[in-house]
Amino acid sequence: MNEFQAVAMLLAQDARRSLAASRLESLKRPIGEIRLDIDFNHRRDAKLPSEDYDFRAHGLHYRGRGARWAVWRVRWNGEEWRHVRKLAGPLLYETALERLTEECRRLGLDRA
Repeated sequence: MNEFQAVAMLLAQDARRSLAASRLESLKRPIGEIRLDIDFNHRRDAKLPSEDYDFRAHGLHYRGRGARWAVWRVRWNGEEWRHVRKLAGPLLYETALERLTEECRRLGLDRA
């Protein structure tokens, strides 16, 4: 076994340990728990850059709208966090993070 294979095996082992710990933590979480999270405002935003862009490269001008984000109330269903209700959006990323913090404080909820 060479050095690269050994490093790859160690990384895979660490990833398996991390996944097992996450699954164990998820099992302890009560079904129906409510939290807040930030996610894309719409599915099509997932294909866009994370922020608006406006730059020049190789003599060409590129300008476009990036993804828009939303603050969501989410519920744990035993396997994943599901969107329940949109609290704010569409927002730029930094604005969405600030709004998430405000809503967490206001509602007394944790972030997912």
